[in-house]
Amino acid sequence: MRQTVLMTVLGLWAGWAAAQIAASNLTVRMESPKAGYAHVGYDVVGDLPTDKQMFMSIGVKRPDQKKPITVAMYSESPEVQPGHHEVMVDLHDPRLGARYDKLAVSISFLTYNFGKVEGCPYIAIDLSAGPTATNYPVAYLNEVPKEGWGDEYRTDKLLLRVVNPGTFQMGSSTGEVGRASNEDLHAAVLLEPYFIGVFEVTQRQWEQVMGSRPSAFSADTDYATRPVERVAYAQIRGDINGVQWPVRKGVDAESFLGRLRAKCAIKSFDLPTEAQWEFACRAGTRTPLSNGKALGGADVDPSLGEWVRYRYTSGASDGNCAFDATAAYGTAKVGGFAPNAWGLYDFNGNVWEWCRDWYRPSLGGLVRVDPPGAWHGFARVIRGGGWNSPAAECRSASRSSCMPDARESYIGFRLVCNVPKEADK
Repeated sequence: MRQTVLMTVLGLWAGWAAAQIAASNLTVRMESPKAGYAHVGYDVVGDLPTDKQMFMSIGVKRPDQKKPITVAMYSESPEVQPGHHEVMVDLHDPRLGARYDKLAVSISFLTYNFGKVEGCPYIAIDLSAGPTATNYPVAYLNEVPKEGWGDEYRTDKLLLRVVNPGTFQMGSSTGEVGRASNEDLHAAVLLEPYFIGVFEVTQRQWEQVMGSRPSAFSADTDYATRPVERVAYAQIRGDINGVQWPVRKGVDAESFLGRLRAKCAIKSFDLPTEAQWEFACRAGTRTPLSNGKALGGADVDPSLGEWVRYRYTSGASDGNCAFDATAAYGTAKVGGFAPNAWGLYDFNGNVWEWCRDWYRPSLGGLVRVDPPGAWHGFARVIRGGGWNSPAAECRSASRSSCMPDARESYIGFRLVCNVPKEADK
């Protein structure tokens, strides 16, 4: 059975004349009456720009909505090419409702030059006043200190670095050692710059905000610079509004992010989306590890211990990783290994890291500008592998999941935020 969907074609993105490029012969066919997916066909006609990249987006709206909602689509490439194209779009966005017979589908084009954020590439949030502080000051830094990032940036200050936008291949290629079936290789587009944590959030940083020490590897001698773990997604974002992302955007006031946002001029702190995480992890690489190298084995790799903390260097393989042990076992001090090409540490190994997205077992060919992942699910994404993981789980493409209320000794997190506006500075 097929359903008819009302169709329109929107005007093109501001600044690009409609006479130069357009979408014509737009057709829409529902996959089934209640499936929530539609097949969209269209022709691209006109002259494409030679000095800019152009991307297509598909918008859908109900009759009572003034503006279309950009929906996720499955496509071979996010870039606009001449000729006839067929894509499948996901209509499960709850803002569209459950009826698919009165939706208007539209196509628009975006021309974009991937620019760079000008000014200070680092921001540091001063947490030294602790959980009773009324304000966490923000500092803007131009460069890495000559002596490197001292421990103050692992304990009393949260350090983030800018990531400029771009496109990348998300997932893993067939034949990669340790590849899993949930790592479908596809193109992803990030149009917006963002800041991401140089290090995983540490136990001391959590203590400075929340006033508690929840972690398993909490020996008094070195807990401060080790990654915080045994913290649930629901503790980081909140267990009321925070666990409902992306249907709800806010976080709970008493969550880690709620307290941090309330005391800092920057109000956009959050967990990274899965796409933001992998883009920053890879730092321009397409290899299994973010240092540009491959794996020698899916379980153990003798050279991997020089780059990450994993099962065969943490004591996990021989039972030596007592929770009260020093950082010679279990988790390692954050930033204890070499950074990736963008100066970011510990994406591969140490602790798995929570991402904002609901987990989906297949990434498919999902293409979307700044993709937010699935709208609904049961478990949240974790990425990167941990101290008890075999080599394959420490790859840049490795994906897994955990329930939002889970508190495990092998799961931590790092932060992202939007580029601050002048009002935030």
